[in-house]
Amino acid sequence: MLVLSLLSKLKLEYHGKVDIMKLMHHNFCYLKYMILVFAGLGLPIWAADVEQWHPTDLSFTTTATFANPFKDVTLDAVFTGPGNVTLKIPGFYVGANTWKIRFAPTKVGAWTYVTSSPDSKLGNVTGSVNCVANTQANVHGRLAVDAANPHHFRFEDGAPFFLMGGEIDWLALINCNDATLAKPKQIVDMYAAQGFTALNIFAYAWDTPWGNSGPEDYGPPDMFAWAGTNANPDHTRLNTAFWDHYDKVIDYLFQKGIVAYIYFKDNNKGVNNPANGSSNDSLRFNNIVTRYQAYPNIVWCFMKESYNEPDHAYIHKMMNLITANDAYKRLRTTHDDLGRGVDYAADPNLNGNLDFRTDQQMTGLYSTVMGQHNQKNWPVYNTELGYEIGNDGGHTYSVVNSKEEVLARFYEVLMAGGYPGYYYTYHAWDVVKTAEVPNGLKFYGYLSHFFTAKSKWYETVPNDNLLGNKTGNHCLAKAGSEYLVYLSKGGSTTLTLAGVTGQLNGTWMNAYTGQEQSAGPFGSGAANLTAPWPNVPSLLWLGNGPTTAVHPGLGKDAPMAMSGLSKGPYRVDIFNLQGKSAGSFVSDRPEVTAGDAKNHVRPGVYWVRIRGNTAGSADILRKLSVP
Repeated sequence: MLVLSLLSKLKLEYHGKVDIMKLMHHNFCYLKYMILVFAGLGLPIWAADVEQWHPTDLSFTTTATFANPFKDVTLDAVFTGPGNVTLKIPGFYVGANTWKIRFAPTKVGAWTYVTSSPDSKLGNVTGSVNCVANTQANVHGRLAVDAANPHHFRFEDGAPFFLMGGEIDWLALINCNDATLAKPKQIVDMYAAQGFTALNIFAYAWDTPWGNSGPEDYGPPDMFAWAGTNANPDHTRLNTAFWDHYDKVIDYLFQKGIVAYIYFKDNNKGVNNPANGSSNDSLRFNNIVTRYQAYPNIVWCFMKESYNEPDHAYIHKMMNLITANDAYKRLRTTHDDLGRGVDYAADPNLNGNLDFRTDQQMTGLYSTVMGQHNQKNWPVYNTELGYEIGNDGGHTYSVVNSKEEVLARFYEVLMAGGYPGYYYTYHAWDVVKTAEVPNGLKFYGYLSHFFTAKSKWYETVPNDNLLGNKTGNHCLAKAGSEYLVYLSKGGSTTLTLAGVTGQLNGTWMNAYTGQEQSAGPFGSGAANLTAPWPNVPSLLWLGNGPTTAVHPGLGKDAPMAMSGLSKGPYRVDIFNLQGKSAGSFVSDRPEVTAGDAKNHVRPGVYWVRIRGNTAGSADILRKLSVP
């Protein structure tokens, strides 16, 4: 009975995916490591295995009652880990006299904790967590600015981060009553399969002012973030059912290895907000930071279109509040500029609490990014550069662009050393057609794969002076060893190569089809470059690595099949029967059909190679007939 009472006092819950065998293992760990200490106080302590950087929830319950548990009592825990590292993590109220502290260990080894609260049942509770090595291939720890290359990002484990964002503002506001997340998962999977690494999402929004209707219009959402209604809100209390749903969305992004770029506020989506700087406003900010800081896939953004907030002292105050409550120090930014009002991110007296710049520009993109890098040595993310028109020619917003125009702007930002974000008219706002694949989405799968599979883009810098024909063309270079050349309309140019030792291999990519073709080799001197595809935007990589021309297992009479394929997403490479590269794309499934491949190659018989995302993963190779 004593053990049962102790277990009821302090429960350890695992957040995210847990299969039955893992659950049995963890339950065994509870029994194996639980010992009673401080016998006079009757407090429990045990160790349970948690993977490095993975959030886990600790639940605490009291018998006391409070008029407003969101404001009348606080709960914190100080965690001490290997090397005497400490993290002070605040707790949050989840209902039924229960609080949670969400913790993610940052180092492998034993961690202990002790809680602090004015309530005697919640305070002075001790316990421990045993951190084991991370096994999830797309989890890399904290995202930070790359110290060696400060225009770029790098994870805690050393992996570089290629920021390719998608604007899915309403992601956590779709069917809030559906615990399976069927529709949000559908759209997340779609973007993950094309190599997107971040999704921009609202913490909360109500409706768009331009008005929409229909079964796929999710504004207003079917849950309110606070108690009461949007017309008559009770900002002193949170709607725990809504935030439980939001938890599931953030956790799914974590499982998929996608950064959740969270807008705390939005000024034009109809939300009846708490007064700026009030205690209720702080409750909203603190709730978001407290619930989600343990996730390593988090970026904090104060507000979407913060140029509409004239009180910069208020922005500064709330950014500092985020920092003060975030033990993990996730990256901070705000969506700014567009030439309206005073630019917060450009003010050196204010921007010290921003880690990188987020902007919204649609013209002069290359020069704008270059100027923003010169203004401050930090990464630049242009999250809103164009709005791709719907597949049916329709739109939910008055401004629309062709898929080709949006892609061209994407490359302008990228070739200036910045990072771009993608908008599709039926995904960005409250009308979310979660099953509809935008006609232009495949372009970004090609782009992401080409940059990340071939280049060390984060070591290159913009250098258009190396090009003979600069009209619409750009170059990223690490002089003497690696070059990325973008020809916006195909055609020809020259590239000055100096300091090259030996020779550089080259690969062209068709930006519309993803088709790759070998180029080179190249040595020092002036290289004449001509894109293989007339009037098509093309990208050339030159470097010391191998080209994709021939795969050694191809060109034989029978396909080679190997076991041991790792988790997805999967890279799919297509070769002709002579072993020459014909195309490639990213898939979320370990099987490829003719229907999948026909969007990437012409009719014919091909070899297909499927490769998982874990180092050392085996390949699956087979023939495929594409009609």
